[in-house]
Amino acid sequence: MTLLLGTDEAGYGPNLGPLVVGLTAWRIPPDCSPKQIAHRLRGCITDHECLDDPKRVPIADSKQLYQPARGLSILEQAVLAAWYVAGIEVRQAADVWPVFASCAEDIPPWHLTWDHDLPIIPCETPLHHGWRECLGRGLAKGQVSLAKVNARLMQPAEFNRLVQLCGSKGSVLSETTLFLVRDALASLPAELKAEGVLIVCDKHGGRDKYAAILQFVFPDHRLEVLREGRLESAYLLREGDERLEFRFRTNGEELLPTALASMTAKYLRELAMLAFNAFWQLHVPGVRPTAGYPGDATRFRDEIATAQAKLAIPDEQLWRSR
Repeated sequence: MTLLLGTDEAGYGPNLGPLVVGLTAWRIPPDCSPKQIAHRLRGCITDHECLDDPKRVPIADSKQLYQPARGLSILEQAVLAAWYVAGIEVRQAADVWPVFASCAEDIPPWHLTWDHDLPIIPCETPLHHGWRECLGRGLAKGQVSLAKVNARLMQPAEFNRLVQLCGSKGSVLSETTLFLVRDALASLPAELKAEGVLIVCDKHGGRDKYAAILQFVFPDHRLEVLREGRLESAYLLREGDERLEFRFRTNGEELLPTALASMTAKYLRELAMLAFNAFWQLHVPGVRPTAGYPGDATRFRDEIATAQAKLAIPDEQLWRSR
């Protein structure tokens, strides 16, 4: 079996709320390429064109599954089903945060005061129970397993410190992603990595060159540049018997592991913003919720300024510098 990892982010552009990087790790047969996984699992997964099939779980780029007009329900139920198959079962929103990697000292007050049953969106016909059973059976039939789902939530205070240290938010994204990969690999049994590991990342902004950042995160590995270009940059890292191949792809979400990483990151980002808005609506009744993106984020910050001062919440805990 070959180990295949996928990563993607949510919340790279906003001024408010966390940056979230998601990761999924899959065991696949050695004769199965990353592009073939979706076809191999066609009996239990579908793309964004068929969202309410009770026998197939939609796994696609999160932007295709979640839009404000469509709502959170489909994305949420698909993520909860996949998490369950990976060994993560959460029934309350407050139970989500300890599962995923984040800095305890940077947990903001809105994560400590808000909770909600999961799924957030009540459904007359919950799909996620059936979806997790179908996904479990389909993975077994396809000789594929979902070995790990993880994520890194970076709150504004930590984000601001790292931007100042690294010099750009692009470098922060790359380092956060690769340290998440490194930690995931360290937590997985050696036998899962014996046949080599392929890591597929959605490209980080306009960056085409990743050799320096890879060598920084994996200093003991020997690095070989396979190719660097607009569509894909690829690298091979070796240390002893360990062999890691990294591919940074444009539209990486087209591949199943990266798509589920995208979905995980987006769902966590949306949960975080629900907690954020609930906190401020408690202290500023009537304030309109925000998604945290430039423009509306400024409006929101202005409207909560008086309450922020009374609560003694510093700007760096609230507002991302880049």
